[in-house]
Amino acid sequence: MSNTRVKTVLTGLGLTAVLLPLVQPVGLNEALAQESKNIGKYCSSFRLLLPTGEVKDQQSRIALVIGNEEYQEGGLDNAVRNAKDMAKALRRLGFKVIQVLDGNQEQMNKALNCFNEKLKNQNGAGVFYYAGHAVQVEGENYLIPVNVNLTEEEDVNYRTLPLGLVLANMETANNKLNNINIIILDSSNNDPFSPGWNRSANIRGLAPPQTTRSGSLIAYANLPGRTVNDSGLFTVRILEKIEQPGLDVVDLFRQITLQINEGTGSEQVPATFSSDVPYFSFNPSRARASSPPPSLSAREFFDRGDDKRGHGDYEGAIADYTQAIRLKPDYVEAYNRRGLVRSYLEDYEGAIADYTQVIELDPNIAYIYSSRALVRYKLEDYEGSIADYTEAIKVDTSYVSAYIRRGFVHYKLEDYEEAIADYTQAIKLDPDNAWANARAYERRGNVRRNLGDLLRAISDYTQAIRFDPSNAYTYYKRGWTRHQLEDYERAIADYTQAIRFEPDNAWFYNGRGWTRNHLEDYQGAIADYTQAIRFKPNFAEAYNNRGWTRHQLEDYEGAIADYNQAIKLDPELAEAYNSRGWTRYKLEDYEGAIADYTQAIRLDPDFAIAYNNTGLVRRKLEDYEGAISAHTQAIRLDPNFAKAYYDKGFVYKKQGNRERARTDFLKAADLYQQQGNMEMYKKALDELRGLE
Repeated sequence: MSNTRVKTVLTGLGLTAVLLPLVQPVGLNEALAQESKNIGKYCSSFRLLLPTGEVKDQQSRIALVIGNEEYQEGGLDNAVRNAKDMAKALRRLGFKVIQVLDGNQEQMNKALNCFNEKLKNQNGAGVFYYAGHAVQVEGENYLIPVNVNLTEEEDVNYRTLPLGLVLANMETANNKLNNINIIILDSSNNDPFSPGWNRSANIRGLAPPQTTRSGSLIAYANLPGRTVNDSGLFTVRILEKIEQPGLDVVDLFRQITLQINEGTGSEQVPATFSSDVPYFSFNPSRARASSPPPSLSAREFFDRGDDKRGHGDYEGAIADYTQAIRLKPDYVEAYNRRGLVRSYLEDYEGAIADYTQVIELDPNIAYIYSSRALVRYKLEDYEGSIADYTEAIKVDTSYVSAYIRRGFVHYKLEDYEEAIADYTQAIKLDPDNAWANARAYERRGNVRRNLGDLLRAISDYTQAIRFDPSNAYTYYKRGWTRHQLEDYERAIADYTQAIRFEPDNAWFYNGRGWTRNHLEDYQGAIADYTQAIRFKPNFAEAYNNRGWTRHQLEDYEGAIADYNQAIKLDPELAEAYNSRGWTRYKLEDYEGAIADYTQAIRLDPDFAIAYNNTGLVRRKLEDYEGAISAHTQAIRLDPNFAKAYYDKGFVYKKQGNRERARTDFLKAADLYQQQGNMEMYKKALDELRGLE
């Protein structure tokens, strides 16, 4: 291979650049040769998609198409769809296609090795297409799998797919005279990882590619150093022209560059880098094809609808999708996209009608059932939602997201065992998928927490954190579960970690404040509640909790002020009335206390604590029958309410009814012992001894 400088043309704009040759790692050819000895094991992981059409061309054709969008951070909307559309078009043009959707690093590497093997056995054209996140580091470009979290710049060396490796594989395998290698990168480039790295400069977009031989063409969605949005405009324009008979590949990309440059006001300028590329047309002259491309007019309406959707003009988008459907009544993707936009506008019935039409046209698209299931969930048609997720799974038994989402609907229906089964199956199907496992473990933890299986819930949250160590809400949920187990120190550690990731989240401060209350760190608790209120000024619960803490510090006036604010913000907050009633009781405002407890009970008729507190006030007022009635109602609502038995025993003691007092104190002592409250257990025993 030559080490001479290579002249590269940015087609369509008359720009030129001189690129340095790619410097291959030492021993690369030897490594590739060794790898080829066992290469068959890589292709066994993929189903080769055969051509659906033929072209009058003696060359063989092979393509590797990758679309990644389900990233742990910075997920994309169009990469998978664009990859699927590209694969279909290439198959119509006689290409055999290896397709990878939402590929992890291992899958991408195996697919590249399989691609390498196929290229070696042909004499013709090789195409590599990639849609997803990419990043440049020290002048090299790296394609990012979905299962990675690149916390440091150095991570790209061992957790991504280097573009240089792709080119080296293609050049090594497909190096016969007049063969062509085409690399198409529709990367959004605004990756979510590099902004967090410690870089000396604001490096954006991709670096200019480097090549060492003739016959290679590399197409970028935008100029080096620039980013593009996730619209997939580059792919859309390629698909419009790729099947045009006799159009040379260089002319194809020149036309696309001019079209996008003009249409975006030079905000997006595709760049094509080539070196002595032989004549090549994707469609030299079509002999036959099993499915013709959609009407150009319909496609234009569709594309304009996509553009309007991307700019938030949803009504305009619907109008254009409708025109596309009018011109092409079987335009599946137009129905799908119109359904999506209708769901944005909360026209759920219209969205369901569109998704149903897609299913009638093609009942084997799993994600359409999933989309309709989501809309039905929003309509609270939970059974219909579950039915649709079940159909999606029938179409694609490995559809991990459908299991996770169906599990959530089962959870909503309190069908907890079915929910656990779905989350467990999702984990089993793809144990290395970080995005899916983080969500499946977290949601299974939620179910187990609701079932009172707190230790297993913590185990699930811990696994979720292992797959997604920066998810603040998982730390928050584990902290709350640890609080329930009275593991207060570790609960605070979890809340603190959640705050580190989301320092302006009011709920996290509120949770930590509540745990600090239980540790009697009242000043720390007040500081947390105050922060929660600062970030969420209408946070009624935080005012209520801060009031309760001020009550513990005997700042009764400050407590009353906080309760008043909580009630002002949320007049239906029963806990705030109950809390204010308790502080008024301490201030000997017994009538005010009863009024508050009565209001709390009106708002929440099952509020056992409010009934019991009413009993305490009535005892103070020497209304013993009223007190007994209130304590009895509290016990009816909560048969294990030890304090209600203890307080009712006191009323009977005041009345001189020693037998009933003894019965209640004995029951209270038994419950306190079962619940591990030994201090109150001893007090109940002391009361029993006092009756002897």
